[in-house]
Amino acid sequence: MAESEKDTREFIMSVANNLFARYGFSKTTMNDIAEAAGKAKSSLYHYFQGKEQVFQAILDKEYNLLKKEIGHAISLEDTPHLKLKSFFITRMKVLKNIANFYAAIKDEYLEHYSFIEKLRENHNREEMEVIKSILESGIRDNSFSIKDIDACTAALFLMMKGTENFIILEPDQNKNEKILESITETVFFGIIKR
Repeated sequence: MAESEKDTREFIMSVANNLFARYGFSKTTMNDIAEAAGKAKSSLYHYFQGKEQVFQAILDKEYNLLKKEIGHAISLEDTPHLKLKSFFITRMKVLKNIANFYAAIKDEYLEHYSFIEKLRENHNREEMEVIKSILESGIRDNSFSIKDIDACTAALFLMMKGTENFIILEPDQNKNEKILESITETVFFGIIKR
């Protein structure tokens, strides 16, 4: 694809990204995207087969950003404890900024789109692999004591998924940081007095 075509495709995705984030997938049409991009609707079909393909391209881009940011944040930490903490905090911060991806993994009305279901499955599997990998490194360096790593991975994943709605919808970033800090400290040190 020529550079100018790539730029045009990126511009269309950027315009559509704003529309999807503002009005949702179901209420946004190709006409809306064309109008906001200042293009004829027919010209959009040179770049995308339809609204679903535009949305999928945006989700792929947002997902890759999420993975990159999480990977980078984890790589900056030295211990498994800090890596896991960084994973949770970075994930929530990035998810808060990628509205379309978050909607795709959360909203039930998008479930009938096969590409959404595949995205959710891949995303969940990859996040569980990251958690498990961090736990395994903690077991290897003797900083974690875990009886059943698969059950622990699932429990941490479910805890993270259970808190994401609240964290993402909370506008106060300081409050979010304190809540995430408390969650990770509780996970690592518990609430039982020692």
